[in-house]
Amino acid sequence: MVMARSSRDHARNRRAKRRAAEAELRRRAAPPTPGNTSTSTAHRLVDHDSPTLQMAMALWERRQYDQSLELYEQAVQEEPHNLRALVNAARSLGARYELEKAERLLHRLLALGGGHPVVQYLAGESYHLIQRPALARRCYERTCELTTDLPEARLALADAYERSHRLEEAWALIDSILPLAARLPEIRLTQARILRRQGQGDQAEHTLREVCQSSVLPRELRCRAWAELASLLDERGEYDAAVEAIEHCKRDQRSRDAAERHAAEHVMGRFEKLVESVTAEDFDRWHEQGAAVSPRKVALLAGFPRSGTTLLEQVLDTHPGVVSSEERDILAQEIFPSLGRGMSIHAPVREVLDRLTPQRIEAERTRYLRMMEQLLGEPVGDRIHLDKNPALTLMLPAIVRLFPEMKLIIALRDPRDVVISCFLRYLPLNPVSFWFLTLEGTARRYALDMRGWLKYRGMIHAPWMEVRYEDMVADLPAEARRAIAFLGLPWDESVLHYRQRASAKPVLSPTYADVTKPVYGKAVGRWKHYEAHLAPVFETLAPFVSAFGYE
Repeated sequence: MVMARSSRDHARNRRAKRRAAEAELRRRAAPPTPGNTSTSTAHRLVDHDSPTLQMAMALWERRQYDQSLELYEQAVQEEPHNLRALVNAARSLGARYELEKAERLLHRLLALGGGHPVVQYLAGESYHLIQRPALARRCYERTCELTTDLPEARLALADAYERSHRLEEAWALIDSILPLAARLPEIRLTQARILRRQGQGDQAEHTLREVCQSSVLPRELRCRAWAELASLLDERGEYDAAVEAIEHCKRDQRSRDAAERHAAEHVMGRFEKLVESVTAEDFDRWHEQGAAVSPRKVALLAGFPRSGTTLLEQVLDTHPGVVSSEERDILAQEIFPSLGRGMSIHAPVREVLDRLTPQRIEAERTRYLRMMEQLLGEPVGDRIHLDKNPALTLMLPAIVRLFPEMKLIIALRDPRDVVISCFLRYLPLNPVSFWFLTLEGTARRYALDMRGWLKYRGMIHAPWMEVRYEDMVADLPAEARRAIAFLGLPWDESVLHYRQRASAKPVLSPTYADVTKPVYGKAVGRWKHYEAHLAPVFETLAPFVSAFGYE
C-alpha cells in the first residue's frame, strides 16, 4: 500500500526516458505551421517548459499530486497553446483518473495541431497512457496518414493492431520499418510476436535469439525477448530450454531489483501481520457498521495471477447485466493508500480499517465507482460492476470493510500450475512481480495470499464462491451458469460467444492473445513437465494442494 523511494526512482527514470524520446521527436520534426496543420490556430502552438510547468513537474516527482495537478492546470490556463503543458497536464490528470479533464486537454491539443504528425503521435501516446486504446489507435493511424517519417508511430500502431488480433495489418507496418530496427530495436520484438502468432515459430525463435544475444540492445528489451522465447519453447514442449530462457530474463531483473525489494518486503510484511491478526470479531464488527450503507451492485474477481481470471472475466463481461474493469489499480493505488491518510505508514492495516468512519467509507465508495466509470468511459447504470484483479486477495479485509455487499469470486487452480505459470512470465518490476523473480519467491507469495483466503473465507460475511480453472476447462458453460447465478443474474446465451466479443475488445492481461482461442486442457497439469524444477517449493505448496483438493 506504500511505494518505497527506490520504486519511485525507478518510475521517475522511466518517465525521464519517455520525455527524452519525445523531445527528440519534436526536435526531428518541423514545428507546426499553418501550412501543415488543419486549423488556422495551429501555428500558435509553442513548446517549452514554463516556470509553472516546471514547478508542477517537480511536485509530481515528489508525489505531491494534488498540488501538482493544480499547477498543471494553471500552466495550461497561462499558456493554452503550449504543447508541452497540454500533453503533460493531460497525462498527469489521467494518471490520477481525472479522465474527463485529460480528454478535454487532448481534444484541445488536436484541435490546435491535429494536422501535424508529431502532435497526433503525442496525443496517441497520451491516450495510450490514460487507457483509451481506441483513441490512441486512431491518432497513430492519422499520424501514419500524415507522414512516413515517424517510424515510432508505425511501431505503436503495429503493437495496437497485434493486441487487437489484426495480425496482417500489424505485419505490413512492421515490414515497412524493419530497415530501421537498429534505431528502434522494439521492432524486432513485435516482429517475433506476430510471427509466432502466425504460426511461424522457427522464424520467431530466430528473431528472438538475435535480440537476446545482442550486447548493444537495451537490457529490458533483451529481458522481454528471453521471456517471449521461454513461452515459445514451452509451447513447443521444450521445457528445460524454456526454464533456461526465463532464467536469463529473471537473472537480469534480479540484478537490478533493489528498486522494488524494499517496497515488496514492506507491503508483504504488513499483510502478513494482517493475516495473522485479523479476527472473526473484526469482520463481525465491520459488517455491523456497514449495515447502513446504500448497497451497490459490485463484485470482485480475485484469486492469484495465472488462475484463470482472464477467461472467466471475458465470459462474465459478455453478459448484458455485467460490466467489468480488467486489472485496474484504483483500489490498490488510489483508494487503499488514502485510507491511512494522517497515520504512520507503519500503522497496522487492521488499525487503519478500524478507524474508518461511516462518512469516510461512503466517500471512498463513491470515489471508487466514479473513477471506474471514468475508466470505462460509460456509466455502470443498473449493471453489476465486476472488478477483476487477481492480486487483490490479500486486501479482502479492506475491500469488505468498504463494500460489505461485495460479491467475491475467487479463482483457484492447481498451486503448482499457478507457480510455474507465474515464474515463466515476464512482468515489469513492481512490488508484486518482484516475488516472481524466483520460484521460491513465487511460492512464498502464493502461500501468503492463499493462507489469507483460507482464513478470510471462514470469517467474512460477504457472499463468495470459488471457481476452479480445471472445471472451466472441462465444462465452461456449466461454470459460467454457476457464476452468473451467484451474481443473481438470469442466464444469457451470449456469454457462450465471448470469444467473438473478445476479438474486438481491448484486453489488458498479458494473456490477451489467448482469449480468442478455444478453451483447451493443455495447461491443466502443466507443472508435471517442470517437476524437477519445482521440487524445492513442493513443501511450501503442499498445504494448498491439499486444502484445494489437488492431491
